[in-house]
Parts: sequence; structure tokens; C-alpha cells
Amino acid sequence: MSIELPILGLLNEKPVHGYDLKRQIEAILGFSWHPSYGSLYPMLRKLEERGLVTKSAGTAAGRQKHIYSITSKGQARLRELLLNGEDGDTLRLRMLFFDQLSADERKSVLTAGKKRRVETLERLEAERDRRAEKLKKYQRILLDHGLEGLRREIDWLDGLIREEETSRE
Repeated sequence: MSIELPILGLLNEKPVHGYDLKRQIEAILGFSWHPSYGSLYPMLRKLEERGLVTKSAGTAAGRQKHIYSITSKGQARLRELLLNGEDGDTLRLRMLFFDQLSADERKSVLTAGKKRRVETLERLEAERDRRAEKLKKYQRILLDHGLEGLRREIDWLDGLIREEETSRE
């Protein structure tokens, strides 16, 4: 999982120092991922080198800290990541910052994610049917469980797409 998106998404909300940034990332992603300072600070440095964030001196809790802020170039990169990011786990990661997109943009991203999942489901079901006789009992059970999870995710995305359609009315 790339830490670029959550850094830019959180900095777009307000400038913060590295410790608070890590704490905020853990608060929103702690159920699945805990970034380390060894991944956070090198990424902040890369983003700064690319002109996506700036670093300035500041004070937090009476101590000197570097405060990171997003630049206009960083905001453009964030929009790019939100609208055109890779699929898979990044769809859920991008959804954490969907409030920064319009209803039409959210619907477009959700529809694309649903389309990819439907294609994956169809491909996996065809593969399962083709190999049905070769699958061992628990291979079949696990595959069916995975397919059911994919169906639930498609249904969930359908509901979110309907919500975006009604939020525009």
C-alpha cells in the first residue's frame, strides 16, 4: 500500500507535523495497516523533492517541529490519485478522501471499481467451473467464499453508486 495518497489527502485537510500525520494515518487505516516512521519520512522527503509538499519550521507541544503542507501541485496529484488510482485495495483507500470529490466524480470512480470487480467475478467463476472436477474440497470452499465476498462487494458498490445518484437530485 502506498503511503502517498493518505499523506496528500490528510495534508489537503490541514498542515501537520510528521508525528501527527502518522497518528492520523493510523487512526483511519489502523484496521489494516500501520505505517512506520521509516516509510513516512522518506515519502515526505520524496514528495517535497517533487514539489508536492513543503516543510516549514513550527512548534507543537512547545517543541520545534517540521510542519508539512500540501502545495497546489500536490493538490493536483491528489486529485489524479483519487480519480485515476489503481484498483484493488486502493479503491477503499481513495474512498477515505471521497469528500474531496464531487458526486459525479465519486460515482465515476465507484462505477469503474464495480466494473473491474464484475469482470474479475466472471473470470473467476468461469475458471472455477472449468476446473470444478480438479478442485479439492477445501479449494472449492475457499474459492466459493472468495467469490461470495466479491459478490457482496459488488452489491455494496451498487448501493454507494445509488447513493451518489440520489445525492445529485
